[in-house]
Amino acid sequence: MKRIRIVTLRHSIAYLADDWKCIDGPGRVVSKQQLLERVSTNPNPFASHEFDEFDLRIFGETAIVTGRLSAQGRNDAGDFSLEQRYIRVYVRRVGIWRAIATQVTFVSQQ
Repeated sequence: MKRIRIVTLRHSIAYLADDWKCIDGPGRVVSKQQLLERVSTNPNPFASHEFDEFDLRIFGETAIVTGRLSAQGRNDAGDFSLEQRYIRVYVRRVGIWRAIATQVTFVSQQ
């Protein structure tokens, strides 16, 4: 656990493997390059955000992290808030932990 860091979006990209893939909330597959393009056009998508409810499980050279992201911000449509649950899979390659996969699920605002 000490070697795996959970950090904000702009810092966490450094921990993504080059072959990382994400299935985002709407179900689209996003590559690391696509995420970099998104972040370059909107580096601070949230006015505030909080990661919590972390759970880390390590299985040898593989680790699975689950958690929640709560955020508020403003976009072209106006103010928004969101809550997401996520799972991220890390592998240790040459002694370095890198994320290889992420799945995001939007929590209903009902």
